[in-house]
Amino acid sequence: MTTNLPTVRDQRAFSLTDMRDMAGALAESKLFGIQTPQQAYALMLIADAEGLHPASVAQDYDVIQGRPARKTHSVLARFQQAGGTVQWHDFTEQKVSGTFSHPKGGGVKIEWDMTMAAKAGLAGKDNWKKTPRAMLRARCIAEGVRATYPAALGGAIVTEEAQDLEIAGMVDGVQVLQPTQPTGPVVARKSRPAPPPADVVDVGPGAEVDEPEAAAAPAPAPKPPAQPVNAGPEGGATVGAGEVAYLRKKATSIDADLAQVAADLGLQGIVIEAGKLAKTDFDSLKAELMKRGA
Repeated sequence: MTTNLPTVRDQRAFSLTDMRDMAGALAESKLFGIQTPQQAYALMLIADAEGLHPASVAQDYDVIQGRPARKTHSVLARFQQAGGTVQWHDFTEQKVSGTFSHPKGGGVKIEWDMTMAAKAGLAGKDNWKKTPRAMLRARCIAEGVRATYPAALGGAIVTEEAQDLEIAGMVDGVQVLQPTQPTGPVVARKSRPAPPPADVVDVGPGAEVDEPEAAAAPAPAPKPPAQPVNAGPEGGATVGAGEVAYLRKKATSIDADLAQVAADLGLQGIVIEAGKLAKTDFDSLKAELMKRGA
């Protein structure tokens, strides 16, 4: 007994152009749920890789919401052709069970009942209400074959599984499927409320609260009034310590007393210190010292 999937060895090879033509005809016919040539062409490439006639995809696949799904009878046929067996125990509208065996995967008993379907959020769907036994059988086949010889599924899901799923969204450009109803309890994470701003006061219910006004930018500090450079006591321009030091040094060099020179010039009451000597007095003293030292 063979335990491998059957392949078609005597078929003629089909070129990619041939498959594109067949894909276009298959999609245009709208007979098998394949809506676009691209869908048909992709499935035909899979069939060709398995050594099957490209047109066999019409028998083996359904396209559910844009995703390929293997027909359940096709999965069971592939399983049995590869050496698998199934022995049914229960086959009612409330429960279906069977033992699936394969030389490479052993045996396992699988059962599905309406209690399990309800727990999975499936029992309320139209297809489960109308054909419960067929839906239970499909779930048993999918689970049993997947457990003992998954190659018969080729990584796909069966049509009835796909019908129980809906498009949830896109992740990185790929459609993601999820159950239409949650299969378990939904636990909501309790979040802490954000703390109020520091300037918010709880005024209690019923109180009127004025709308907050935009915070005004702080006014710049007033600039001190402009002062004349080296302004003296009476507002006249004065000289700095360097100029005063120059006068003292010049007076010393000619052996003169700077205060007496000032007195001789009639400059009474002046204070010969840095920042206190008027510019006009400086000019007078400088001229006199230059004159006496000539």
